[in-house]
Amino acid sequence: MVRYTHQLKPTAFSSSNLHPTLGDLHNNEKAGVWITLNLAAQSEMKRKKTFPCGHSGYGGFCHACQTAEKEATAKSASLAARIAEKEARRSAFNADTVDLRDLPSALLLEKARTILHAIAGGSNYRLFKGKRLNYDRTVISVPIGYNYRLLFIEQSDGHLVPKQLLSHEDYNATKPG
Repeated sequence: MVRYTHQLKPTAFSSSNLHPTLGDLHNNEKAGVWITLNLAAQSEMKRKKTFPCGHSGYGGFCHACQTAEKEATAKSASLAARIAEKEARRSAFNADTVDLRDLPSALLLEKARTILHAIAGGSNYRLFKGKRLNYDRTVISVPIGYNYRLLFIEQSDGHLVPKQLLSHEDYNATKPG
């Protein structure tokens, strides 16, 4: 620890500012009072230190490690939410009457579920642009978007039972003729 002595006027700093600045030290050459300043102690507060983690910086803790810890916590919470969302999606697929896992987007999946629910509730298939097939009039095809079709079979009592979901290519390949 190094001590420096400088001449300062007693009025060079007020009672609210007990620590003189370097400007006060240089501007008061003709003062009659000697004041000993511990400048080394003031510079220790601004000195970088090395934390136990190996990072260096100012302050009482490592800000880099704190930020990394917050990001890891947020990432684990996000991962847990995504896993819960996947489980909910899987349980919804298990509850479907037709396997809808082949649909590429959530919009088509929602549309297919809406159609299945509406037709199971008694809505007419023609509301969804459904058509009977020419080779078998008991089979009804309802388009799901441009590339997918839901097939229903009409029972003798007029109730429609969903059979399967097909892509447009598979649908064209299964028709006779």
